[in-house]
Formats: sequence, structure tokens, C-alpha cells
Amino acid sequence: MSKDSPTPQQKPCWKCIQAFWISFPHVCLVCSVVLYSVIGAGVFHYIEGSREMEITELKEFLDKLWIIALNSSTNNMTIMGNESAFKEMAKEALVQDIKPEWKQKPEEQWSFMSSLFFCCTVFTTVGYGHIYPVTIYGKIACMVYATVGIPLMLLLLADFGDILAGLLSRTYRRAALACNRQWNKSTFYGQTGKSSLTSAKSNLTSTTDSQVSMREPLNITDVIKTQASVKRKYLKMRNIDLFELIVIKENQKVLPMKGGKFQRSHSCPDLDLVSRIDCVMYKFGKIGEELDRLDVPITLIVLIMVIYIMCGAFILPIWEEDWSTMDAFYFCFVTLTTIGFGDIIPKHPNYFLLLFVYTTVGMAIVCMAFKLGQNRLVSFYKQCITCISRGKVTKYSGDN
Repeated sequence: MSKDSPTPQQKPCWKCIQAFWISFPHVCLVCSVVLYSVIGAGVFHYIEGSREMEITELKEFLDKLWIIALNSSTNNMTIMGNESAFKEMAKEALVQDIKPEWKQKPEEQWSFMSSLFFCCTVFTTVGYGHIYPVTIYGKIACMVYATVGIPLMLLLLADFGDILAGLLSRTYRRAALACNRQWNKSTFYGQTGKSSLTSAKSNLTSTTDSQVSMREPLNITDVIKTQASVKRKYLKMRNIDLFELIVIKENQKVLPMKGGKFQRSHSCPDLDLVSRIDCVMYKFGKIGEELDRLDVPITLIVLIMVIYIMCGAFILPIWEEDWSTMDAFYFCFVTLTTIGFGDIIPKHPNYFLLLFVYTTVGMAIVCMAFKLGQNRLVSFYKQCITCISRGKVTKYSGDN
């Protein structure tokens, strides 16, 4: 065995190192968003929470109401007329002059948890509108914060979308493959019977014994020393390409990288000498590609999205006691699609951490649904144009 090959005792360590470098880009993005949220919460808590309540404007508003009351009582009108006139003028003053920030003290409205919730509504572009900066410095900080935070959040959503898209694609392919195998198996039984299947299995077993022995990671030297059948095939056929193809197919699964390098998922341990930093940079550069390659039935994505929203609709009323299941479903849909009307907002910001995780994963699912829907619409329009033009439309070329 080569000295660079991991021993059985070292294999768990190798797997841990591999798992670390695979998860490193995703962990970096999550930690960046969390750290950015905490920093933003501290900034807005300091700027908006420490401001003095605008007592001057509130005092002027109360004086205006008092003047309206005096004018309605001194006029020569009946008691009923005075009451109706006062109500009408007071209502007009309330609609025009009252400000939402008067309802709550700044230190209560901009607590650290409320500020953290506000930051999440900013860079997720939901923006419920129930809390917003009122000072000049707060508004400037909000614009700068959103300029950096929104692209960072979109990058995180693309990364989450890649993970979910890859998981969904593999699950869908395996399920489809299992169904096809089951269908082919039943068809095979009906056509050839059990005896033919038994002989086919024995032939398959005899031809794959060498493959079973090559499942463990080996280097090239070990293959030549231990697997004499492969060497004999090579010496007999004098075909270097065939020999390399056999070894690579049995022991390696490689992905092409930029600059002629390769990224390994299952191959010989000698390739672990490749720089880990290059692998990490490769993963950062490939964020979003798995989502673009996603090709599953759109009905499956829509079904997953509806089930996910329904889960939130049943969970949220546990701590939002004023909400019905329909209100929670409506809130989840409006939030995950980033509409954010603000007519229904959570009253318990202390639970916002769970809500933020739910929103992030849900937005990735909705992003997948929108991406598939967009692809289907583009394909539909292409078919319509082809049908209308009777196949005479050609691709546009800038040289023509």
C-alpha cells in the first residue's frame, strides 16, 4: 500500500476533512449573513433607539386638538352639532398629522431584537413597513446597509437553492430510476421468466467480481500490484487509453475544473495533494449553476412550496395566538414571495430567529419554483413563435 494512502484508522479523519472543505463555502456565507445582521442590529439600536422622542411635534398636535375642541364649544351650535363637528375635525387631524412612532417609545420600538428583525426585513427585501428609521443618520445607514446586505442575501439564497436543487434532482432521478427498474423487472419477468433472470444474474456476478474488489480507494500502483486481471488486459491489448479508462471508471469520478485541474469526489487518495483553497474558490465560483440545471416537473416544486407554506401556517399560530391558520398561510405566502404588505406582522420578535430560518429556506424553494416557471414560459413562447412562423424563424445573428 502506498505511504500516502490512508489507513483504515485514518479514513474517518479523511472523511471529516473532506466534509469540512465541502461545507466551508456554505458555512462562510451563513456566518457572513448572521454577522452582518448582528452588526446592523447594533447600529440601528444605537441610532434609532437612543433618539429622543419628538415631544415638540406631539405637543403641537395635542394643542391643535385642544383648539378644535374649544372652537366647537364656543360656536353657537346645538350640543349634537358641537359633537359631530368636533368628531369630524378631530378625525381629520388624526388622519393628517398623527405619526406611528408616537405610539411607542424609541427604546421599546428599537430594542436589539426588534432592530435585528428590521435588518432581516431589509436585506430579504420583504419590508413590512411597521418599523422604519426616522432620523437622518438612520435613513442613511439603512440605504448603505441595504446596498451591501441585499446582494449578500441573494448570494445566500442562490447557495441554498443549489443545495436544495441538487438534493431534489438526485431524489427525483433515484425515484424515477427505481420506478423504471421496477417496470423493467416486471416486464422482464413476463417475457423471459425466472430461469432467464437467474442465468443473467449469474453472468452479471461473474463479470463484476473484479469491480467489487475495486470499490475501496486505490492509487495507480496498488491497482497494478493487486488487480492482475486489469494488468493482463492492458498487456494483452496494448491499449493505454483502455487501461486508463478502466482505472478511472472504477476508482475515480472526476469533474473538470478551470485551468485543467480536477476536483475529486471518489478517487485515489494521492489526489488529496491538490490545494484545498482552489477547491473552495471553485465552489464559490459555481454558486447558482445547480439551480440553473434543475429540471424536474414544475408541479413537484409547486407541491413542495404549498406543503412548506402549510407547515408554516400550522406552526405560526402557536406563538401568534391572534392569527388564524388562514392568516398564517397568507402571511407566509406574502413573506416568501417578498411582497410584504405589512397588514399582518408578527408581534413576537423574540421568535424571529426561527422565522428567519423558515423564510430563508422558503425563499430558496420559491426561487426554484419561479426559475422553473420562467424556463417553462420561455419554452412555451418559443413553441408559439415557431408555430406562428411555421418553423421559418431562425436564430438572430449580429453579423447579419
